[in-house]
Amino acid sequence: ALYRPLIDREVGKLVGELRRTGRMRLDQASWLLAVAVAADIVGLTESSCTAMAGRIEQIMKHGEYPGMPPVKRFLAQQFSKLRVLHFFLADVRPAIRARQRERRNDIISQLIDDGFSDVMILVECMVYATAGMTTTREFITMVAWHLFDRPDLREAYVNGTEQEQFAILEEILRLDPVGGYLYRRTDESVPETQAGKLAVGQTYAINLRAANWDEAAAGECPFAIDPARAKRMKQVGSYMAFGDGVHRCPGAQVALHETRVFIDALFRVPGLEMERAPRLEWNRSLASYELRDAWVRCAAG
Repeated sequence: ALYRPLIDREVGKLVGELRRTGRMRLDQASWLLAVAVAADIVGLTESSCTAMAGRIEQIMKHGEYPGMPPVKRFLAQQFSKLRVLHFFLADVRPAIRARQRERRNDIISQLIDDGFSDVMILVECMVYATAGMTTTREFITMVAWHLFDRPDLREAYVNGTEQEQFAILEEILRLDPVGGYLYRRTDESVPETQAGKLAVGQTYAINLRAANWDEAAAGECPFAIDPARAKRMKQVGSYMAFGDGVHRCPGAQVALHETRVFIDALFRVPGLEMERAPRLEWNRSLASYELRDAWVRCAAG
């Protein structure tokens, strides 16, 4: 509820532009929405949101180095550092200085009160850029793709209550989680796992897709979209897609709310069609899918 006016405003601008021009690149629109909402929560509000979105996208785009020759990898890493420095100078540092003068209700203000240095705050902003912006972008595009492919699901979503819409969103997220793995370290020994015994302090990975598709937890037909599944199986709707326990994604509710509002407004546009399905790519460093060049259209005006 705290960020609902912000979400409504940003969604209104994006959908209004679609109605005016008749076309929208869906993955880019979802990126601008995700950046605007996350930036307000974090406190990155002292620079152009559109320009900042471009800077963050460049950082995320050039973060994969496996397979590069040593010299090319070294140069790519240096350019990546320059992009991060640009993000710091253009977006993070102005936000820090503004909040050193006057605290606000955001994360940067809290970090300053907790004694975080500028570099530590930059690291936190990078984490939120990855966890809060990038994943929400992909999820929104994935949901739209499913609804375009399934007229019955689209109708159920548009005509459903908020809770019914959330159930559809969470079931899509269960089936297609953005992140692939969850990494943890054991506090105590674990005698039985698929990889054998885990000792105290050992790092391990949970395959989120395998966990979400496990019939023991998801029930029969785990690859079908069934919004009633979680209630029937007495499970959290998104299963492991947002993590679990004390480290469950703190922005889960915000991501679901902005996705629900955007998708609801988008599919109420008269004559909406998918002009071009997204191109599916894979981000090895994040073990996540990326959906690009998805275009939708409607009658302009």
